[in-house]
This record gives sequence, C-alpha cells and structure tokens, in this order.
Amino acid sequence: MSSIVEILSAHVDEKLTAKLIKELAAKLEALAPKKRASKKEKDPKAPRRPMTAYLRFSQKTFADNKAGKVEIDGDNQAEKMRAVAAMWNALTADEKAPYEKQAEEAKKAYAEAMEKYKSGENEEVEKPEEKKSEKKSEKKSEKKSEKKSEKKSEKKSEKKSEEKESDEKEYTEEKLNKMKVDELKKICTDLELETKGKKADLVARILESQKSDDE
Repeated sequence: MSSIVEILSAHVDEKLTAKLIKELAAKLEALAPKKRASKKEKDPKAPRRPMTAYLRFSQKTFADNKAGKVEIDGDNQAEKMRAVAAMWNALTADEKAPYEKQAEEAKKAYAEAMEKYKSGENEEVEKPEEKKSEKKSEKKSEKKSEKKSEKKSEKKSEKKSEEKESDEKEYTEEKLNKMKVDELKKICTDLELETKGKKADLVARILESQKSDDE
C-alpha cells in the first residue's frame, strides 16, 4: 500500500493533500479482490448429513424415470429438476408423509452419530445411510455360511450311506449259503463272474472275488 501512495505522491499535483492520497489508496484497496478463506477439509470419518424429504422424493422420482415408471417433463436437467420440484409441491400431506418420516428417522440417527463423533468415539461410527447396506451384507454372508454347512452335512451323509452300502455288499459264507441259486447267480452277474455251476461253486466264486478285492 505504501508503494501506491509513493507513486501517487510523485505524479499528482503538489496541491493534492496527503489526506486525498490516502482516501484514494483506501478506495483502490477496497476494489482489490479479497482472498478467499481456505475451506476446512472434511473428515472422512464424520457422519454424512441425511437427505431431506424433498431430496428423497427427488432421488426416487429420477430413479423411477430411469426405469420407465414415471415421466418427467423437460429437455435438460435444469428443466427436469424444476418439474420434479413442481411434482413435490403438488403432493398432499399424506403423500409427503413417508418421505418426511424417513428424513426424520435419518435426522435422529445422524444426531446420535454426531454426538459419538464429537465425543471422540469416531473410530467405528456408522454413517446413518450405511447401516442398511451393512445389515444386508451381514445377512448375505450368513446365508453363504449356512449353505456351505448344509453342503458339508450332505456330503457326510452321502459318505455314510456309501459306506453302509459297501458293508451290505460284503457277503459271508453263512449268508451266501442261505441264499437261493438265482440270487447267487444275480450276485455273480453283478460282480462279472461266471454263473455256471452248482450252488457251492457259486458261493466259492463270490467269496474268492471278495478276497481278491480286499487284497
């Protein structure tokens, strides 16, 4: 500022008083662009402000418009936003009630989260709008774990049934002697053995086959 005063005093008439020079310099200083105050950086851990009832209605209306459920007049975004505002103003109190209720609940949740944040408990503060998504992800993970446990139990039961079947297929000489020739021939067929011969031959053949499988 002193440089401005020096320049003016060097080029103006001597009759111009120091008072006028100072006044002119003050006016120039007022016209100079002021430095904007630097904005404070937002804390990512801080709770997000909840949406108002109108913003919730606006968000839903634009989503419905995208899905082809609702038509919004206007050729550009600004005109569409004005049309949505007019739609909101045209709603009755009962029609606005659900959006206002959601906004009020979100406002209370935000106030609680903000209190925790200000008191220093901001490390694990849940943002009001994120609680629902977190609950959904928890339910999905629970369902996945349940499905995995069901599959494991099914596999175990299948193994047990297979073991039982194999135990049942193990024939003793006593069991085989009690069977009829037709039954013995059927077992031989299943085991891909020769079916010719007497009952004693069939029994011996089956027992021999079991011994070779065990070895």
